[in-house]
Amino acid sequence: MDELFEWLQSTDEHPLIASCVFHYEFEFIHPFSDGNGRIGRLWQTVILKSFKDIFTYMPIESVVRNHQSEYYQALEDAGSVGESTPFIEFMLEIITQSLKEYIKESKKSDQKSNLKSDQKILDLIMQDNKITIMQICQQLGMSESGVKKVIKKLKDENRLQRVGSLKGGHWEVLG
Repeated sequence: MDELFEWLQSTDEHPLIASCVFHYEFEFIHPFSDGNGRIGRLWQTVILKSFKDIFTYMPIESVVRNHQSEYYQALEDAGSVGESTPFIEFMLEIITQSLKEYIKESKKSDQKSNLKSDQKILDLIMQDNKITIMQICQQLGMSESGVKKVIKKLKDENRLQRVGSLKGGHWEVLG
């Protein structure tokens, strides 16, 4: 184990590769009578988290849980050929898939958040069509630039228009 940790501290391998190698070698050494898999996956998460914070939200334990039978097969395949390559390839593939899914879900969440902002602003304007941008900012806890961005989008989508001047005019929701 000492040699493995020394290697980890001195390696020039990319952190994605190093984390996979460490994980495999930890499993190969099998230092405990029980829990080696969980500890190996935890170490890989720690290594990856020190590389990129996104791995805080995507622990390897969760990634492997979704591909458990393939995970054990990759460990067995690597053991059969006497090198970690099959395991590294497997882990990199499921990490890539998981990152793509995470990004896709994050985009969906951002879109939902934007829709909520759109509706909240429209709701405020329907309650008071003379409301100012600064009042919207205060009521929604949004920045002025954020409110202006949403209002521009609503105008571009022909869902909102300003009638009259900024000081004396009012808003009209167009449906």
